[in-house]
Amino acid sequence: MLLLVSVYFFTQIVPLIFLPFIYLINILSDKKIADFDTIFYIFRYFMNFSFECVTNNEIIEKGFILCNHKTWADFGIDQYYSKSCIVGRRLAFFACPASIFSYLDNRAIAINRRNDSHTIFKKIISHYPRYSDRLLIYPEGTRQNYKILLNKDDLKKYLKYGLLKRIYEYKSLPVQCFITSNKDLVFNEKTRKCSRNICLKNAVSEPIFPCNYNCFEDFINEICSEWFNCYELTHKI
Repeated sequence: MLLLVSVYFFTQIVPLIFLPFIYLINILSDKKIADFDTIFYIFRYFMNFSFECVTNNEIIEKGFILCNHKTWADFGIDQYYSKSCIVGRRLAFFACPASIFSYLDNRAIAINRRNDSHTIFKKIISHYPRYSDRLLIYPEGTRQNYKILLNKDDLKKYLKYGLLKRIYEYKSLPVQCFITSNKDLVFNEKTRKCSRNICLKNAVSEPIFPCNYNCFEDFINEICSEWFNCYELTHKI
């Protein structure tokens, strides 16, 4: 509990307190003395976690990165390793105050989940590209705590389909699954626990192009199949 509070304070609250001073120096010196990467390095230094990719696929240069959602730490871990611009709820960013560094670095797009998927997708595309041609989204919508997926169809009950439907209709950008295990062991705000020296296992799927599928159901089946394969590779004991 003490470690969790310390990590949250030094990686979220302290950067926020010094944010005006930090960015004033950035502007005056025309150099970045602190940005999103700096905050992530501090977090990684505290937790001393490692990252192991168990697949050989390269991350797509342009398109949507589909990540599994476990904890607040996802916003830093997934965004940093995928080198992408993250799409997330406004409330979720408030829970992680240091996320304002992502905003200032043009690496975050805040959405209102009360809006319909058409409005949300229109906002995402209007801000694209910013920091990166990769857009990171969490198709599960909220943090999930399941430990086992029985098959690809078992995954379907956890997914939110609105934004995926808009991506399919848009046709122009591929999607790719980017699944990581043990993020909830590094930092878990629900159980109020965190651990150091954790190995994060990651699997990157083949890219999935909406234009290759005759209907939305086939597109979703392929996403679920690739997601499940990645999940099996990263979560097997």
